[in-house]
Amino acid sequence: MPEPPDAMAGRAHELLHELGFPAGTADGAHGFQFDESAIDRVVASDHSASRWQTLARARPAVVTFWYRQSPHELVAAAPWYRVSYSDPSWIAGMTGVMLDGRGYVERLDAPPGSAASAETPSALDLDALFRAAGLERTDFRDALPRGSPAGAGEQRVALEGRDREDPPHPLEVELIAHRGRPTVFAVEEPRATGAPPQPSDPSRRATSFVLNTMRPALFLVALFLGAWLARRNLRAGRGDTKRALRWATAMLSIRVLVWLLGGHHTAGSITTQLMTAVAWGLYDFAYGWVFYIAIEPYVRRLWPRLLVTWTRFVDGQLGDARVGRDLLIGCVVGTAMALAVAAHQAAPALLGLPPGRPDNVGYVEDQLASLLGLRYQLAELLWLAHSSAALMMGFVVMLVMSRLVLRRPVVAIGAVAVLFVPLALPKGELLALNLGFAVIVTALLLAVMFRFGLLAGAVALLVHATLESAPLGMGLGSWPTSRTLLVLGLVFGVGVFGFAQSLGGRTAIRDPLQA
Repeated sequence: MPEPPDAMAGRAHELLHELGFPAGTADGAHGFQFDESAIDRVVASDHSASRWQTLARARPAVVTFWYRQSPHELVAAAPWYRVSYSDPSWIAGMTGVMLDGRGYVERLDAPPGSAASAETPSALDLDALFRAAGLERTDFRDALPRGSPAGAGEQRVALEGRDREDPPHPLEVELIAHRGRPTVFAVEEPRATGAPPQPSDPSRRATSFVLNTMRPALFLVALFLGAWLARRNLRAGRGDTKRALRWATAMLSIRVLVWLLGGHHTAGSITTQLMTAVAWGLYDFAYGWVFYIAIEPYVRRLWPRLLVTWTRFVDGQLGDARVGRDLLIGCVVGTAMALAVAAHQAAPALLGLPPGRPDNVGYVEDQLASLLGLRYQLAELLWLAHSSAALMMGFVVMLVMSRLVLRRPVVAIGAVAVLFVPLALPKGELLALNLGFAVIVTALLLAVMFRFGLLAGAVALLVHATLESAPLGMGLGSWPTSRTLLVLGLVFGVGVFGFAQSLGGRTAIRDPLQA
């Protein structure tokens, strides 16, 4: 994206005005959208060493910028209240456009209303739409429309042709108009007439199973086990309720801050949004409190070392030397995990195979959200902290339960590791490489947690997620540089702070005269 989001939003607004849509609106929103299926198509069809270089000029684009405007308030669905190109649903009077990285139209939507039927029909200007899309009308020929129409309108036109800047790849253009005004204009890849090609990435099915089935199942199991363990501890008079209250309050605060920083707030919905954010915050409060009461007594009895620096951190003892050590260790290990992600992407090319997927561990949506501005980036970072904390608590609950059932510590740790290794599986075409990456990362986190403590493992997990959420692939000097520097500065700052505190008042370099 050569321009920042605000500049592209202004360009999209002017473009809609030039195409004849009203300029005055009550509300508007913009953002980025990632098309993962485009990555899958490249994996299935292109096995060259330069296959990802075509993404910059691919049509439809892998990442598009969208802009919406409406005569009414745009109120997205709870609990996040973040407007997207499809949320809230399209109604009459709304207009929107999707642009690729060069500013060309990929899609335009303008649902007609009852008032549009009374307007005098106008001549449809196809040339203006093609110019906005960066295409030449003469390069396309009429075709028969296929499939269901993408919108409402009395006139439907389909055309086939090619982009002069990328002639090897054919394109389809679908246009639906009502009384001479476009309601849908879309630039698409030709629709396959036969069976779709089988994706050559075997990890897609495994990743889908982990994200959609296994991860929610593990979460529910951990939730019920945590509630049962918490009940046992409370009935026995065990549990650190003071620190549990602090932890639960932090979880509630993070949820409210994420909504406050990342939501699309409107005057008509602010009260409902606040009530929803507080309601979900109270859920997180209960979740954090129950999990803390569930695991703290057992961890203190079975693995007391895990809680030494954690309890000091929760108590606010940031100047403690051991807390500083664990913060430093967490930053180093989290950075090593981020480097392992880059190595996983580069490893296939080193073996003479096509390079790995650029979205091998996800976080693309987090990167795109951070490009929208500081408040959106802070919201993403806070939610990553929330997710990392929830994942760590769920892991410890399963660990405690396995230890109580299996009795032997090594067997219990191995059993839980086997359960959580699939959660670390990246996307890629080499199953052995994916499995090796997941095993190494899981083993590294376990080693850090049991050698240094729960705080070091949690910080490592958070630092890894934070670095992956930064747009590190964009060159320094471009407009996203500030977003990248913020993340690098946070990680570096925490690491330096941890190093300074770990010295315990001593100097890092001994004076030779005092030796």
